[in-house]
Amino acid sequence: MTHIIACANSKGGVLKTTTAATLAHKLALMDAGVIAIDADPQGSLSMVLGLMPDNSFAAAIAGNLYIPQHARGFDTLTGNDTTKMAINETAAHIAAGALTRADIAAHLRELGHNYDYTVIDTPPSGILQEIAILAADTIVIPVVLDYLALAGLGNMLRMICALGAQHTRTIILPTMYIRSRESEYNLSLLHETYPGHVCTAVPYCTAARDAAANAQTIWEIKDARSNRSATLAAMRQAYEELAHWITRTDQDTDGALTDETQ
Repeated sequence: MTHIIACANSKGGVLKTTTAATLAHKLALMDAGVIAIDADPQGSLSMVLGLMPDNSFAAAIAGNLYIPQHARGFDTLTGNDTTKMAINETAAHIAAGALTRADIAAHLRELGHNYDYTVIDTPPSGILQEIAILAADTIVIPVVLDYLALAGLGNMLRMICALGAQHTRTIILPTMYIRSRESEYNLSLLHETYPGHVCTAVPYCTAARDAAANAQTIWEIKDARSNRSATLAAMRQAYEELAHWITRTDQDTDGALTDETQ
């Protein structure tokens, strides 16, 4: 049975796609069977991984024949402009009563039945984001350490609860961390507000940004210039910890986030 990981946040610029790509590659490097799903109509995951955007995800969600692309030891269902069409068709089926969100979530789970892990880069909003959250065993929410992003995190958690997924294991991943008073304060606030749900912060890393522009993950960077190597090592360590949180069954990140944390 596959373990579904939904990387989700309604706010852009939080390293959601980078997290999905980095996590999928890391799990594959740990010898797990992995399929990544690019469910965002922008096709960002496909681009970050250097894959040719096609309609494999749209075909899969519609129940048609699909062929995932394979690279770096894991498979990926890529997306293109047909993903938006798939979203519209899915919403129409639900509105007509022909399908429910639970039906499509079960189908999404079936797509990964031959893999240990299914990593989904969700859209920032809409029906496919909701379905991915309903299907997920773990929800990873990357969040930048600034005021507006933290306010958006509260909205995201309320949406998860409204979907009835409040008991799904939820991991908050602070990203774009820099040594500043604001970042330190907001990181401390996250730990205080959501104890046991906050993973090690991912630092801001120019090497990782450049790697993404060259269709590489952080595990493929070979240029370790002295002024960037320490930050890159810290970024790798943060994502390694995230992967181990997910793979350890005894990690205490299960259960509802209480009303006080919303």
